[in-house]
Amino acid sequence: MSGFLLSVLLAILLIAGTVLFHYEGLKLTSRIAQHEKRQGARNNTLIVIFSVMFLHLVEIGLYGFVYWLGDAVFDIGDFAGRAVGWKDYMYYSAENFTTLGLG
Repeated sequence: MSGFLLSVLLAILLIAGTVLFHYEGLKLTSRIAQHEKRQGARNNTLIVIFSVMFLHLVEIGLYGFVYWLGDAVFDIGDFAGRAVGWKDYMYYSAENFTTLGLG
């Protein structure tokens, strides 16, 4: 399989996985918030905020993993000019996930 087709396949799987993971995470968050409704609006708001932050952090980790997979395993991309480690993949993922786009 060519590098381009593998890149497209990884991107499609990553987007689908992210959407499904986020959907299920929000569904679970909704159930938990409904269950905790009697504790008050403040607790519900905090549950939702921290849950969404957690979902985003996991998704950033997933994207970082796929960047590593594409670079180190499938050799379809590269961080040219220097050696990279897991922190670089995570930083690049967070930078692009938050739409800074500096990567």
